[in-house]
This record gives sequence, structure tokens and C-alpha cells, in this order.
Amino acid sequence: LITNVPEDNAKKRLQKLGLNSSLFDLCIYGDAYRKVEVSAFEKSLQELKMEEEPWSCAYIGNRIDTDIIPAKLTGMRTIYVGSWVAEADCCLPNIYSLSELLDK
Repeated sequence: LITNVPEDNAKKRLQKLGLNSSLFDLCIYGDAYRKVEVSAFEKSLQELKMEEEPWSCAYIGNRIDTDIIPAKLTGMRTIYVGSWVAEADCCLPNIYSLSELLDK
């Protein structure tokens, strides 16, 4: 999880969705990094020890400028949630479609 939201607020938002931050292998909050900065994505690859194989990671987002472009610049595969966009490797109509994609 990479978010521009500070940690306390992000955890509250996750709780409202019935999720816990422990669901994610790594959480990078807006307290330290901004998503628009490629360094946030580079940090995630380093922490996950995936900097040599960034294409093995997929980043899911709903904004081209702060999600898709910075993730692609680090070599990650990208999944855009919303309409179809040319910048992403894959597009989903909504986040609930992710489970169908993962089942393939």
C-alpha cells in the first residue's frame, strides 16, 4: 500500500472498509513520501527486495498521475481501476474485478 494519506488517517479509512493494514506486505504512508514521487515506489521495491525484478510487482491505482506513471517509471506493472487508459498495463472497471483477474 502506498498512499498520500498520513498513517493514522489511512488506518481509519481501511477500518471503515473492513480492512487492516496487516493485509498488505508493506505500507508507505503520506507522512514520509508522496505517491507522485518515484522514490515512494522505489522504496517499496527495496523494502520488498524486488528492485532487481520490478516487473514482478503490480501496482493498482485509480489515478494516472500519482499511481500509474510513477509505478511504471520504476518498472512495475500497472493496473488502472476505472475506465480504459492507454498508460496502464491492465484496466479494470472497478476494484471488485480484481479477484476475477487474480483467479486467471
